[in-house]
Amino acid sequence: VATNPNDEIEPAPDVLQQYEGRYFAAVCDLLSGNVAETEKSIASLEQWQGANLPQDKAVIDGAKASLAMLKYRLELVKADKAADDAARKSAQDRANAVLQNLAQERPDLRGVIFEQLVKSVPDSAPVNTLDTMMLKAIVQQGVGEQMKSDPAEMDKKVLQRAVEACREILARKGQPGTDAEVVDDVAIVLPQLLEKLAMDVDAAKAYLDYVQTSKNEVNRPAAMQNALAAIGRIKNADPESAEAEQLLDRALPLAVHEFGHRQLAYTLGRRLQRHGKYAEAIAAYSMVPRNDQRALVADFFRMQSMKQQIDAAGNSMTSDAKNKQISQLKQTAEELQKSAAAARQTASATDDKNRFGLIEARARLMSATLAKDTDPARAVQILEGFERSIASLPGADDLEAEALFLRVNSLMALGQNTQATEYLLQLLQTKAGDKGATIIFNLLTKLDADLEVARRANDSARVKSLLDARAALSGPLVAWARDNKDERIRKYTYQYMVFDAATKQQAAMAETDVQKRVAGLREALALYDRLLSGEGIRMWAATVDPEKVDVNFGDVTVLFAKAQILFELAEYREAAQRFGRLLEERKLGMPRIIKVEDGEVVSEDNPKYWEATLKLYLSNVELAKSPGTPNGTQLLEETKNGLKRLYIREGDAVGGDRWKDEFNKLRRELIPDFELPQ
Repeated sequence: VATNPNDEIEPAPDVLQQYEGRYFAAVCDLLSGNVAETEKSIASLEQWQGANLPQDKAVIDGAKASLAMLKYRLELVKADKAADDAARKSAQDRANAVLQNLAQERPDLRGVIFEQLVKSVPDSAPVNTLDTMMLKAIVQQGVGEQMKSDPAEMDKKVLQRAVEACREILARKGQPGTDAEVVDDVAIVLPQLLEKLAMDVDAAKAYLDYVQTSKNEVNRPAAMQNALAAIGRIKNADPESAEAEQLLDRALPLAVHEFGHRQLAYTLGRRLQRHGKYAEAIAAYSMVPRNDQRALVADFFRMQSMKQQIDAAGNSMTSDAKNKQISQLKQTAEELQKSAAAARQTASATDDKNRFGLIEARARLMSATLAKDTDPARAVQILEGFERSIASLPGADDLEAEALFLRVNSLMALGQNTQATEYLLQLLQTKAGDKGATIIFNLLTKLDADLEVARRANDSARVKSLLDARAALSGPLVAWARDNKDERIRKYTYQYMVFDAATKQQAAMAETDVQKRVAGLREALALYDRLLSGEGIRMWAATVDPEKVDVNFGDVTVLFAKAQILFELAEYREAAQRFGRLLEERKLGMPRIIKVEDGEVVSEDNPKYWEATLKLYLSNVELAKSPGTPNGTQLLEETKNGLKRLYIREGDAVGGDRWKDEFNKLRRELIPDFELPQ
């Protein structure tokens, strides 16, 4: 048929029939395994079709594609017949190159090409044993499966196999046959496949990987949007998801700074601020659009971040730099107070009026805070009439307590300790017993927060000043409540005794002399034991709502404080028992606290949970070392396993910002070979 010798075939075969005769003759040579004859047949066919086929694009393209497949199959035969691995690999590489070129020249044939390739690969073949062309075929098969409109018709095994192939190709980046274009194509397909498999965490990671590594400006914006959508689904399914939190830390800076999603700048700022990245938070808040309804709230948090940045720097900042930042903060607070007051005046809705009123009050408190250390008389002046201005606002108790803290500290700074105490007692005399106790609790919370800031900044002078303030207040408060003629106030003596015990505990913890430190801790412990006695328990129970508080368990605040002191006194057995009971009964909550803040659901570290867990583990380690512990080895193994479970569940979030370093130190000591989950 190919040559029609002596014109013996009638009717004579036309040119396409002659082509088929030559082509299938070459196929027969190939199937017979005759490499030399096949090479001759292919060479002859290639020369003939170039000279004789009609100059029709469809015909020529079809012939070239068929010839390419013939060459590909020939190289596979050569690979099968190769005498050694090197020759086999060389033939396989040539085969891949042929198909690679064909797939590039004829995109319309890729589906057919890849379909044929996939059929030749057993499902059980490990992807790391397959060549790149085979992997691309598996990926293409997965893409086809992914595009099915009915999820019920999708073959998840095919999708999973395609995911494995994608990851193998990405691992071969830079190797022959895996150029940048191939890697980019696969990198954007991978997260789409993962989405179809409902693996949103992995999909979000893959989308973000693409955004951070690809230069494809067509696909990157869509990948960014898809990453945010996947993270949203994760958060909706589990608001406490640690993985979603880690993904947001990656995604939000990219979305805001690189892709201009300024509507997310507020959310980014809040996260950065909570992570202690104050300079970055300030920059993010500055990007919040002015027409965003949260713009004024963003200004408030920007002001707050500026103060936190100064506090965190402590003594490490030069005087000039600190003065400059304080000056900027003063100006920011004054401007915010004015803008919030104006917004409050023009707002019509009660919620808006309250929100702007709170911002105005907070800005005023900031101004007083800044004046307190350098010009305490000015701070007292700023706070004149403050209580009246906030009377109608929600959360007025917290604001009043903070103003009280500032006013009392300012009076003490002016050397007017007696006046400060008298002022506090006069204020409390005007409050109901529970209201007064709440104010003192909030004052204590504020003092503790400021103490923590001062300690972390190694500001010993500030620590001493705050402890002196507590000490000056605690004793008179207890006496005032205990001897008060008003039963409504006397009823809350217990709360003031807790304040006094906590004051002595804090003072002891700050003591550098070991003997004085131990003596101070023992004194505080005795006070807590009195609070946990029968009379103390009765006093406490009279001040709480049994519908909201587990009266049978006891006062969690006091029980936690006692466990802290026992740990500091190296009484590890009892400390471990108390921390363990608090954690087991979930009286300290979970690793993270979910709350609504400014209409936004936020997740924050729970430092008490992490402190109790860390000190329980440290106590166990010390007990395991003691010869008096009969089950020491078992206790140590249980502690190691508990630590592993924490890291598996919480990842890099273990310990929160406050206790992370101590947990990592313990991890390196107990489980040095344990690899953190990615």
